[in-house]
Amino acid sequence: FSSSGVLESITNKLESITKNVKQFWCFYNSSVGDDQSWQSSGPYIFRPNSSNCEAFTSASMRVVVSGPSPVTIIEQRFSSWISQRIIVHEGRNDFDIEFIVGPIPLEVYSSVGKEVVMRFETDIDSSETLFTDTNGLELISRTRNKRSFPFQPTEPVSGNYYPITSAAAIKDTKVQLLVSVDATVGGSSLMSGHLEFMVHRITLKDDWR
Repeated sequence: FSSSGVLESITNKLESITKNVKQFWCFYNSSVGDDQSWQSSGPYIFRPNSSNCEAFTSASMRVVVSGPSPVTIIEQRFSSWISQRIIVHEGRNDFDIEFIVGPIPLEVYSSVGKEVVMRFETDIDSSETLFTDTNGLELISRTRNKRSFPFQPTEPVSGNYYPITSAAAIKDTKVQLLVSVDATVGGSSLMSGHLEFMVHRITLKDDWR
């Protein structure tokens, strides 16, 4: 963890592998329509007004339970309405993240909607490939900005989002980061080594759907 409390790396002690993995929270501003399209972000349509996901950069951290217990619990707070617990089990190559997000304070963000995302940024060379589950049956490959028909991408963020019902993963020839979710969310990999999940949103304009 960094001095600000943000997760920065993960070590698999069973395989003696350490990878840079930064986990943090950010949000997209909702579009209310622009020169390219009148389409706004709303209850059915996700359309941010830019590709920039603004990060909650500061985080407080405290270790609730630490060794020699087989479980270590780290509590973190990223804002007054975003907090999480990272639970690490000794001898396992995975960990749990329990989070509370919201309610998104309308009085603070009254001018434009917010789309809140948990993001992982890693040094895994995943190129343009993301793996998502097909309703819990298997993982299938998704290639960024690619379709089975002639396609000109105009929505670099929402055009690469997929429903994640069980898990999503990025990987290279040596390692894989797989995130299993306990509720259906939207997810994407917008850059090599990145993996993100939208967990909450508030929109202030109808999308006419």
